[in-house]
Amino acid sequence: MGDRSIVAYKAYADQHEILDDMVAYHLAVLLRLGYLTDAPVFVRWLDDDNLLVSFQWKDGARRRALVHPDVRNIRLAIGEIAEAKRLSHMPVSFARQSNASAVA
Repeated sequence: MGDRSIVAYKAYADQHEILDDMVAYHLAVLLRLGYLTDAPVFVRWLDDDNLLVSFQWKDGARRRALVHPDVRNIRLAIGEIAEAKRLSHMPVSFARQSNASAVA
C-alpha cells in the first residue's frame, strides 16, 4: 500500500475560495490519473485560513505525480494562493479523528 499524504494549506489573503476549488481540482486529477487508492480523502477547514487535506497514494504514484506536468502545474498554482506544509509526523490518532468531512 502506498503512502498517506497529510498536507496543511494556509490560504493567502482573499484566496480561501480559490484554494478550496484548486484542492478539489488537484484531487480530481490525481484520481483521474489513477494515483490514489480507494481510501477516503479528507478535506477540512481547521479555521478561517487553514485547510487540512489527507489522501492515500497507490504504490509508486507519488513519484509519478511529482513529474507529471498536469499535477506539477496544479501544485505551482496552489503555491501562488497558499503556503503548503507536509505534516509528515502527524500522529495516526489525529488522522483517525479527522474523518468528519470525508469527500471521497
